[in-house]
Amino acid sequence: MAITVPEIICCPLGAIDGELLTDYRSLLSGDELQRLTTYKKPEAAKEFLVARALLRETFSTRLRCAPVDLVFERDVDGKPQLANQAQANWHFNLSHGRNWVALIISAVGPVGIDVEGHARRNNLSGIAQRFFSAAENNALANCTADQWFDYFFAIWTLKEAHAKARGCGLAKILSCSSITLDWGDRRIDFELQEIARSALPLTGWLYRLDAAVSLAAIATAPTMLMQPAVAQVIPLRSTQPMQVELLASGNWQS
Repeated sequence: MAITVPEIICCPLGAIDGELLTDYRSLLSGDELQRLTTYKKPEAAKEFLVARALLRETFSTRLRCAPVDLVFERDVDGKPQLANQAQANWHFNLSHGRNWVALIISAVGPVGIDVEGHARRNNLSGIAQRFFSAAENNALANCTADQWFDYFFAIWTLKEAHAKARGCGLAKILSCSSITLDWGDRRIDFELQEIARSALPLTGWLYRLDAAVSLAAIATAPTMLMQPAVAQVIPLRSTQPMQVELLASGNWQS
């Protein structure tokens, strides 16, 4: 199989109107529609509905089938995957936050993605002290006040995306990984141990969707991967290339 570039697909929730939300319901399975009824907050229900519609519409165009005909299941680690063995080479991961839903897909290896808004202020310093490595905390200590939140969320999103690519809980990755960012060279350096290590070469990218939203993506493949193609998609309505700022990227190989 030829190595293909992963795709990152971003959907701005603010662009989704009531008419589209009604249309998206027709794309979902019965199980997904049942899950939709369990969300008490309208915002959370909208995020779930748009995320599932984005996932189904994305794969329906690539696999040439109706969105509602796609069947998803979870692997032994609980990570979602396509149930059809003929489609098993496709890997994907979803994230949503701060008015964005983001999807990464790849035909060559496991992937993970995370979106985080910087508005969260729940004792981030305490979180870093408890869960980040000594090197990561030293880097944070050397940040200016303006840099601190950018650096914290860069580390956090990369670790979240990494855990999702590995198909394990974030807690396991936190204790086995240390990430160093070089803003000047736009470089990410990974120090990985135990479960954080990957049998395949690992590539990570860090983006800024807007002034207060970080997006991180992790992908694995038999060889190092080029930067993903990024698109903005409104399911059932529009698709266009998306210009996002690449803050840093890096590779890790065992």
